[in-house]
Amino acid sequence: MRDSKEVFRSLSMLTQVSLQLLIPILIGVFGGIGLDKTLHTSPWITVVGAVLGVAAAFRNLYMLAVRESRRIEQSDRVKQAKAESGYRVFEEEEKDDP
Repeated sequence: MRDSKEVFRSLSMLTQVSLQLLIPILIGVFGGIGLDKTLHTSPWITVVGAVLGVAAAFRNLYMLAVRESRRIEQSDRVKQAKAESGYRVFEEEEKDDP
């Protein structure tokens, strides 16, 4: 059960990272293309939009890393507090079948 939770958590994190990188870049590029067509300034606004999209994508990635780091740190503090208070967690042991 615990392994499947970790697999789904990893897949969720991978999807979240991918979307948080892809969406701002696409918005910047396609927004720039649309404005370039409207204002007849090709390719300048597209380049600026792409650069801003990449900057926003890396900011999203940084914020995600900070949030995940805090979650792991909090989880470690909770485990440490439980261990210090004498709280015991009984984990399922795998049985070896001969």
